[in-house]
Amino acid sequence: MRCVSLTSALLCIACATAGAAMFKTTVGSATLQLVLPAGMCQIDAENPEDAAYVAAIESGLAGTNKLLGAFADCNQLAQWRSSKKMFVEYGFYQAPVGMIDSVATVDIVADVCRELRSQGEKMLDEAQGDLTLRTQRALNGLQVSQVRSLGVIGEEANVCYSAVMRNVDEEGEPRLQDLVFALTVLKGKLLFLYVYAPHANEHAIPVLLDRVRMTVSALAAANEHD
Repeated sequence: MRCVSLTSALLCIACATAGAAMFKTTVGSATLQLVLPAGMCQIDAENPEDAAYVAAIESGLAGTNKLLGAFADCNQLAQWRSSKKMFVEYGFYQAPVGMIDSVATVDIVADVCRELRSQGEKMLDEAQGDLTLRTQRALNGLQVSQVRSLGVIGEEANVCYSAVMRNVDEEGEPRLQDLVFALTVLKGKLLFLYVYAPHANEHAIPVLLDRVRMTVSALAAANEHD
């Protein structure tokens, strides 16, 4: 059911927040409530099965971003813990190391969004208003291990959304993967949310974008009065 008024929209966000899994973390002096996307469970460094994965991500991010939390599809995560079959729907919360102790304003979101637009794939410029067409253009000739940006796919007050497609090599088999990420400012801290999923069809990125948008809305609501 769609939210068709301001009142019902607020109720929708409140319901989403109430039903969402959350965990606390700190970024500098700020304490944040991080909301997991629907159907996702936290990858816990205290869990022996998860510790090596978290350590590997942190090692890869060293000097750039701080890992605030990792998560994966709940069913896939349970299967990975029992059989080590790697999950394919997952994501992260991160914060830039250089801004951990500084105060970010909402202006930085618009500035980064502007920069992402300027760095977008030139081949996608004429398809800026059509996400399906941009996806088709990005897929055209995408080689194994290649990454291609779709540029900015959405912008709201204090939120910028971008998308990337890549062709990953999984045990000798190529697999298309989508990434939708959001950047926002919460309590004076710049925050990145990354959500990955397999590329199923031309609707995959819009569906993933809706999922990220709902998570960001719940995230803002969870931290509004905290």
